[in-house]
Amino acid sequence: MIQEVWIVKDGVPIFQHREDSQKLFKNPTLTAGLLSAMLQVAKSELNERVHTIKIGSLQIVLKEFGGIITITIGDDENEAKILAERAGSEFLKIYGSSLDSWDGDVKAFESFRSHLINLIRRREIYRAELENDLKSILTES
Repeated sequence: MIQEVWIVKDGVPIFQHREDSQKLFKNPTLTAGLLSAMLQVAKSELNERVHTIKIGSLQIVLKEFGGIITITIGDDENEAKILAERAGSEFLKIYGSSLDSWDGDVKAFESFRSHLINLIRRREIYRAELENDLKSILTES
């Protein structure tokens, strides 16, 4: 299950979404800066990419898109990877042309929340349908 989604630009979270009221990180700005720095160090110093960081049962997936980083946090790495890809693409489709002239007001991206919620819900619906189909197949055999 996805717990949080962040969009980060220049090490600063410009959009954050939580699926429940429990906040995973006390200081998202500090955490986003640290994760962004880890990506940059891996890329510039080691010529590698950071894709997933595992902390306990949490999977923190990082996906770079041009000038932004999408961070998805959840307990299922594959689900988090898919959502990171889709959320980043959708965000850039909507806001990509305005990012260079962005004035620093994160409220400018608040309308993305409904798009993200739709992406998350669609994934949950598909998963439930697939599980039901598999149960039907297994009970029939």
